[in-house]
Amino acid sequence: MRGAVILSLSVVLLVAAPLDSRADPAHQNYLRGMRLRRAKQYKRAEAEFRMALKKRPTYLAARLGLAHTLRRMKKYQAAANEYAVVVKGSPKNANAWHLKGICHFRLKQWNQAISCLRKASLLDRADANIFKHLAMAYRKRKKMHQAATAMGQAARIKKNSAELWSLYGVYLSLVRKHSQALAAHAKALRLSPNTALFCFNAAVSYRRDGKQRKALALYLKAVRLKPRMAPAYFDLGVLYQAKGSKAKAIKAFLTYLRLAGYRLSSNEKKAVQDRINRLQR
Repeated sequence: MRGAVILSLSVVLLVAAPLDSRADPAHQNYLRGMRLRRAKQYKRAEAEFRMALKKRPTYLAARLGLAHTLRRMKKYQAAANEYAVVVKGSPKNANAWHLKGICHFRLKQWNQAISCLRKASLLDRADANIFKHLAMAYRKRKKMHQAATAMGQAARIKKNSAELWSLYGVYLSLVRKHSQALAAHAKALRLSPNTALFCFNAAVSYRRDGKQRKALALYLKAVRLKPRMAPAYFDLGVLYQAKGSKAKAIKAFLTYLRLAGYRLSSNEKKAVQDRINRLQR
């Protein structure tokens, strides 16, 4: 997912190292697991964390290290199971709730994701990523008002994030709060005026609000910045068609088919080709 969470295990150590770590074999396995994980040798790291837990099943730092490693290996269900053990032993660990929620999100288990991310958001009100991921989970469950609220919280926490303001604008537009959406997009574009995606997101919101001239300018800017942005060409085609600019509409739709055709179903391709055929009559 866009904005992945980077977590240092050092900030969430749940069990202090013994005074003489050399006398603790489980801790030695844990340290080797940490080194291997940092080196991205995930299979070997997993083996070391499992050995540490075999020697000391209550070693939550090793349990957390195992959960992170499994998540990096994209073994999301196994990782979620390990995070569940961590939060049972340390119920106020916001990061563990957060990452457990991300695992459920990856598994398309939207309700579990929302539950975990809500708990994380209550424990840590200052982490923008928690609220961003909560908003994304709400959107998957089509709870758009809650999604917009959560994304707004993320943007207000991380005020200089153009990405979050742009996403907030998208979510507001989806709940028909058009004036607020345009204000959010304006903030995103002030922070990052030359990012194609932010121009495209703003263009979509302007089009939904009936501001076609502004939408057209932003779509054109988006494709200047990123010439292979296929969705922008489709929307340009629609706008040009509405304006009666047939030649420009045909060119935009043809470009869309050239860039996105391999991803489209036969019915989707036919629908676009039908638009072109009508314009050519």
